[in-house]
Amino acid sequence: MKRGVLLWLLAWFCFMGTADAANWTYLQRLEGTRFGACTEYVDIDSVVRDGERVVYWTLWVVDDDGHPHQYKKVLWQNEVLLSQILQNRNLSSYYYDKDGRELFRSLKPGSFALLPMDSERLQGVQRALAFAKDGKIDLQSRPEHLLADGPRWYGTMPCSDGDLYWDVHSVVVWPPVDPEYIEIRMRWVWNEQGIAARIAEVEALAVKPRPVLQDLRHTVIHYQFSLREEKSRVVSYADYDRRQRRISLLDGGAWQPIAPGSREEIAKRIAMRWFFFQPAPER
Repeated sequence: MKRGVLLWLLAWFCFMGTADAANWTYLQRLEGTRFGACTEYVDIDSVVRDGERVVYWTLWVVDDDGHPHQYKKVLWQNEVLLSQILQNRNLSSYYYDKDGRELFRSLKPGSFALLPMDSERLQGVQRALAFAKDGKIDLQSRPEHLLADGPRWYGTMPCSDGDLYWDVHSVVVWPPVDPEYIEIRMRWVWNEQGIAARIAEVEALAVKPRPVLQDLRHTVIHYQFSLREEKSRVVSYADYDRRQRRISLLDGGAWQPIAPGSREEIAKRIAMRWFFFQPAPER
């Protein structure tokens, strides 16, 4: 029974966030890149391990709104040395517009950089390495297509402080076998009561400089929920104004007990229901 459940979870994970039955599989969300918020995918067939060296491709799909530049997709070739798991570098990068036209490329490898603990970059590397398979590294080949999507917001659920939406592409369990937690991104579109409460929350934080939430409209919260105990953690908060511009980006914190009736309880219930009770996708 347990083996059957694990196989089902693995099959589901491989399909979730995968574009057009191709190799792009959802990796994580990145709220604070220099291109704006984006969804990161990994080409799982490209993750090749040769000795202590691992090379693979990732794709950033930039959100449609809130940023003026032309770059809508960025293709990265990444390298990790297993002996230095906390470091990685980019070997090359390609930049595309909304129509898939290449605008720019950089073929000069970067230097290895330290990955901060508990950072999105480190999490992305660790997740990508889970797909590594032994083989011969080919630095010349590139993924054949860039067919992967940005967020797909689903909902809505009316709440006392606003309306709640969730990004169905972000609902994943990790690790894919014997998972420890489930994660989801929620978007709270505030009413007047919610705006006042959110501003008060931020003002109570011991961060400098404190964000100024002028013309606040909604907040995107990246949650993780333990599958082994009633605890949750926030990975990041991102606040946006009425023009879809990000006006704050704050790190989350440590694992905390889930309080009855809290936002966390609502978010976990949605994540569990969406992941475990949706029909499994067909080939």
